[in-house]
Amino acid sequence: MGKGNKLILNNLKYLSENNANIYIRIPVIGTVNDKNKDMEEIIEFLKENVSVKQVNLLPYHNIASSKYDRLDMEYKGETFTIPSKDRMKELQELFIKNGFNNTKIGG
Repeated sequence: MGKGNKLILNNLKYLSENNANIYIRIPVIGTVNDKNKDMEEIIEFLKENVSVKQVNLLPYHNIASSKYDRLDMEYKGETFTIPSKDRMKELQELFIKNGFNNTKIGG
């Protein structure tokens, strides 16, 4: 959809190496990144590269989708789904199981 995230990942590593307090905020979007495999890849990167103070899992919402019509713009998120509360809890437990004990839903 967009550009790569190499610069962001490098900046995270740099901040971690310099003892920054890092709060990771992950939008969870159904059909995009809500599979265990997606989150396991994020977890693996964080475990290997970043000292994390807190993880916030942010469930996708489509509140702004109606604004696109008024702005005469195409909304490209039609296939996105909102993760259930149960799914968000499962993902939270996946992060906690992997040592990210300060993982919150929302935030």
